[in-house]
Amino acid sequence: MKFNINHFAFIALAASALASQACTLTDEDDPYVDAPLSIVVENPLITADGNDYARIIVKEGDREVTEGVTIYNAKTNKPEELPDFRFTTNTPGTYRFWASYKTKSTSAKDPAQITAISGKVPVLPNDGAPDGLSFERKLFFIQFTGTGCGYCPIMTNLLREYAAAHDNFVLAACHSYNNTDPAYFSGGLTSAMSISGFPTSIMNLDKTLRFSTATNLSALEDMASKELSSSEALAGLCASTTLDGNQIVIKAGVKAAVDGTFRLGAWLLEDGIEAEQANYNRVPGDFSIHNNCLRATIGQSSANDYFGEPVSLKAGETAEQFYIVTLNEKWKRENCHVVVYVTTANGNSFKVNNVIDCPVNASVAYKYN
Repeated sequence: MKFNINHFAFIALAASALASQACTLTDEDDPYVDAPLSIVVENPLITADGNDYARIIVKEGDREVTEGVTIYNAKTNKPEELPDFRFTTNTPGTYRFWASYKTKSTSAKDPAQITAISGKVPVLPNDGAPDGLSFERKLFFIQFTGTGCGYCPIMTNLLREYAAAHDNFVLAACHSYNNTDPAYFSGGLTSAMSISGFPTSIMNLDKTLRFSTATNLSALEDMASKELSSSEALAGLCASTTLDGNQIVIKAGVKAAVDGTFRLGAWLLEDGIEAEQANYNRVPGDFSIHNNCLRATIGQSSANDYFGEPVSLKAGETAEQFYIVTLNEKWKRENCHVVVYVTTANGNSFKVNNVIDCPVNASVAYKYN
């Protein structure tokens, strides 16, 4: 019996030593020992109905980890019980989380974010040509104007003439001439685009593509034709929007035609704003109803950067982004619509490569040539 006890004791000690050695070797050889910890959210926009959920994913380097992970509410910095790392709620709002694993943690100052809305989450339309990469391309015209600008009806009339003959553009009107204008936009777009005189319009957020000769339709047509022929559509766009109380929820999709880094942005526009328009030249027509008026910009990283948020894609890959715009009580939600655009590199800056216009509570699918 004594021999057996010592024999088993020896085996136990030997096994313990081997286990200790194995743990030491594993720690030393673990390829993830210096890998950073990250936290991301799968499906970050959900309906606050207690059923729809967002899944939190914690990674050490490129591997997902679950055992030993603690999720913290970034508001309270207290652990949050999330079965299967799924977050659900019945209360609309924005929720933020960070995580810890072993001796590592993600940044509490840059937490993962989940947004819960009371209504249904917009669903992007089906891609009618999953293998297609040849997209329809449109130009983005931005008109700088104002109700107090007496020469601006000349530009408005020019754009109306162009629209009567062409459907290859989307228009946004930035009313920045006089702050008494009911469509006045107080953001810095006018300064960012170096606009010093009215009327002036530009194409594709490119300062060099400006036109202020508001009586020359052929010159505008020539400029637009050259810009369209300068590049194919490098990406396609789709969008879907819903009205959720006093908020418009936008889901945008981008599909790359080529490998590259793209930037995605969105603007909220309003139609049907009634205001008397100064008209020094007595240009014929009714200019008292103002459409496509810029109300809000999204995807703006600085006062001078309206080029959108970056996403890197390979040809054929897609990405989604969602935005939520809170409506001013003076804006008529039924008259609002959303412009979604994608920009690409243009020297040391960016320019719009493609753009779509999506009504509220509606969808626009990818459009192919």
